Amino acid sequence: MTYENYFLTEDETVALYTACAKLPFERKLTIPWGKLKRHQVVSFTTRPGVLGADTLGWASERLSYVGPHFTIAEGPQEIQSLAAKLSTHTGRDINYLSVVLYENGADHMSHHQHREDRGYDAAVYIVSTGAIRPFELREVATGRTHRFFAEPGSLITMSSEENDTHTHAVPKDKARTPRIAINCKSVGPRVYSCRKGQDAPEGAVYVGRETRDRKTGAILRPDTPFGNHSRLDPEDFRASVIAKMKRDSSLLQASLLPARQRPAVLVHRSGTRPMPRKSLVGVGKRKGDDMENTGISWAHNTQNFWVGRDKIAPECAHCYIDRVLERQGREPWGEIYRTQTWAAPNKWETDCAINNYAKRVFTCSLSDFFHAKADPWRDEAWRIIRKSSRLV
Repeated sequence: MTYENYFLTEDETVALYTACAKLPFERKLTIPWGKLKRHQVVSFTTRPGVLGADTLGWASERLSYVGPHFTIAEGPQEIQSLAAKLSTHTGRDINYLSVVLYENGADHMSHHQHREDRGYDAAVYIVSTGAIRPFELREVATGRTHRFFAEPGSLITMSSEENDTHTHAVPKDKARTPRIAINCKSVGPRVYSCRKGQDAPEGAVYVGRETRDRKTGAILRPDTPFGNHSRLDPEDFRASVIAKMKRDSSLLQASLLPARQRPAVLVHRSGTRPMPRKSLVGVGKRKGDDMENTGISWAHNTQNFWVGRDKIAPECAHCYIDRVLERQGREPWGEIYRTQTWAAPNKWETDCAINNYAKRVFTCSLSDFFHAKADPWRDEAWRIIRKSSRLV
């Protein structure tokens, strides 16, 4: 899972919340208990959500009872803009958005998995607006729970694999104002894994490792795309599958049919097991944290938005910055260089939010924050600093 604290600007967040608050929410009954749900949902898909005939076949079983549903084109401009921005941000076509309203802290969503997504390439992207509410991610195998607070305008990304290995929830809270979360998905083709012993339906298209008959040595499926690679990175594998489907126009058209009518994708990845990506850094100072440690005893990290200073006094003659920047091949005095570490504070902030922790960060260890040549960048740096409330 990854967490981005300011995916939307403040103006975008307010506009999205205002537009979503006007949607026709309905508090539906739970099935089969018949009790009122503790959240309300309005959903949007790429095509009309007619039961059994929508483009997202997996969704047809749910859209009839979760709440009102429309096409994305019928939604407010802010919903369409979010889908477009998220598609650009992720490089994937966002074709399903579920707008969930929590009226107050009593409204919640218990720990759950998306069973309707199993077998599909359906990463989940959650954009938060309104009240700040806690979000929990629990490992199925160990029961270990990660808890943090989702800020307005933030983006939570959960991979398809994490839907199998974790549950997630929005627990009860003391919030008195509404929170509106927009759960977005890019739903790809149905995938069946030979490795897991899953039986694929007739007509499924095989995309995977080249296989041979053990007795004759003959290639069983000569059109497989990966030769004899015994291992392949899951993301590379997924990209190759999508590329193969795009090359086969008939298969691409079939992927737009309802689930019961379209062919499946049969997958065999010998020696490859998808693992959830560990995108969040750990707490404190640990060896091997990849540029996130510092030799300064009182700090967990150092952050320089730019490096370089001016000599203004005789005491500057023996400054350590001179030695550091010269080793980097840079002019240590009079020049300012923008760094490539601007995303680091957001990563540390995510770590602190999940582990209920604060970090000490030494800012400008190699620079002058108020140097005149840094004027074009300073407002952006201030914005990051103000968003990093758990970094001291």
